Amino acid sequence: MDAQKIICVARVGAPYGVRGFLKLHVLLDDPELMHHFKIFYLRFPKQDWQLFKVEFQYKGQQCLVRFAGFDQPESAGIKFTHAELGVARTALPSLPKNQYYWDDLLGLKVFNQEQQALGVIDHLLASSAHDVLVIKNDHNEELLIPYVWGHFIKAVDLTAQKMIVDWTL
Repeated sequence: MDAQKIICVARVGAPYGVRGFLKLHVLLDDPELMHHFKIFYLRFPKQDWQLFKVEFQYKGQQCLVRFAGFDQPESAGIKFTHAELGVARTALPSLPKNQYYWDDLLGLKVFNQEQQALGVIDHLLASSAHDVLVIKNDHNEELLIPYVWGHFIKAVDLTAQKMIVDWTL
């Protein structure tokens, strides 16, 4: 596989039914986007991405996935549960101004408006009210800042790998 960036868009869950389908925990705001991607990659814990052929099905609000050659729930569950499903970053649709994919924010250096370095974005948490930035400083301490554009988040510069927030230490 070439050096293109792969973005995790879903996590594979438990078997569903008797035809080899597995529950899929879609990480996109719009789960229907899964049908628009043509090429998928699969990654098992602590391994590299691999190209994989998949089939999707919906049962109500539940998105299901089946992997080529795995039609039995037992073998599919053992092989794929906890794996991640990804797509090439270039396959994701463009976002409106001031909206970003989480993956684009990871690793950004975070500064407050007084130019104090707060740390680096380690990961994000989804919550019912707002997504939350988890920022780690040089001492590996975590700082949690709600991702509220205009209120806490003042600027993002992906080119400079920098975010400005309204946050006082």
